[in-house]
Amino acid sequence: MKRNNRKAAFWIWLFALWAVISCGGCGPKYEPISLEEGTQAAGKSGLSESKKEEEKKEAGLGEETDGENRTVQAQETEKSPMETESTEPLGNSESETSQPEGMLSVEETTEALSDEDMFYQQCGMTREEAEHGRTSFIEDVMNDSRDAVAARISYPRTVTVASGSYEVQDAVSFLAYYDEIFTDAFKAELDRQAEQELFCSDGMISFGDGLVWFFPSDSGNSMGISSIDNRNGCTVRYGGEQGVTGG
Repeated sequence: MKRNNRKAAFWIWLFALWAVISCGGCGPKYEPISLEEGTQAAGKSGLSESKKEEEKKEAGLGEETDGENRTVQAQETEKSPMETESTEPLGNSESETSQPEGMLSVEETTEALSDEDMFYQQCGMTREEAEHGRTSFIEDVMNDSRDAVAARISYPRTVTVASGSYEVQDAVSFLAYYDEIFTDAFKAELDRQAEQELFCSDGMISFGDGLVWFFPSDSGNSMGISSIDNRNGCTVRYGGEQGVTGG
């Protein structure tokens, strides 16, 4: 009985050994790879990985660029109209400040008006009115219209002639000294300076060397006479307090 058991165990062990050996031959067969094929495969694998990395970088760069573009567009959208207008190029300043041909600029207009305004402010008469008063006075002197000349003088006045100084209260009293003041030499000098420019000082109007000083008269556009200096020692002046303008 024991001998039969031993035989059975032997055959079982032998069968198992045969099965193990047989199964070992059923695995995948090993196929050797040449060195060249391995190098090519590694190169292809490296290229594919590099290409994948480049594609990823390009995809990332595209996302960043899109993000920057969206940020810039958002900033431009948020700009106010004033900021948008300020970025526009300015036009030519000369074209913006251009004015119609023939019109004076502000500076030229101010300069043109200032002389007339200043003349009026200083004496209370326009230059045209003063020119009319001067012309009519010189015509009266040249025509020897004594009464008209004497009537132009503002009284009282201190009249100085060769014989002395006298207080004159009216036109009639002044006629006594008329010839000593309005000499031929004085008349010639008045005529010579008749076209010289009028000027103002202390509210008075004169011309040339200041032979005669006028002031605005109450009678129309004429001028009254404040003082006369015939340059020969004879004068007609205001005889009141010093510093007070005689009118």
